[in-house]
Amino acid sequence: MKKISRMLIFSGLSIFTLTLFNPSFKVLGDFRNFIYLTILVAIVYYLLIPVLKLIFLPINILTLGFFSFILYVFIFNLAINYLHLASITSWDFPGFSSEFLIVPRLVINEFYNRILSAFYVSFFISLLESIV
Repeated sequence: MKKISRMLIFSGLSIFTLTLFNPSFKVLGDFRNFIYLTILVAIVYYLLIPVLKLIFLPINILTLGFFSFILYVFIFNLAINYLHLASITSWDFPGFSSEFLIVPRLVINEFYNRILSAFYVSFFISLLESIV
């Protein structure tokens, strides 16, 4: 029970911070859709991905782990496209500047924004798992 609640909390936090970080990622509808998307991400990340990584282990070894990332992006996009729980559009990043770093204005199209969103969710969940 502890693992299930932890995976739901981590998935919910990753989606919530993604909506804060990426303004073109929007959960459609009300809070119920946010809960459904959280459960879906938890099921995909904790149940489906490990099974698919095991099935595609030889390909994953040949690609040095890159195939697992492609697999997660593919499943994340399938869930968003077919269940219509969230929308991802192109993102006009205004840029960032500080004393040490200058990031220019970027326009990220919808395809790359989907990849970026899937990477962020995967990275954030892995980061929370390593902390706890």
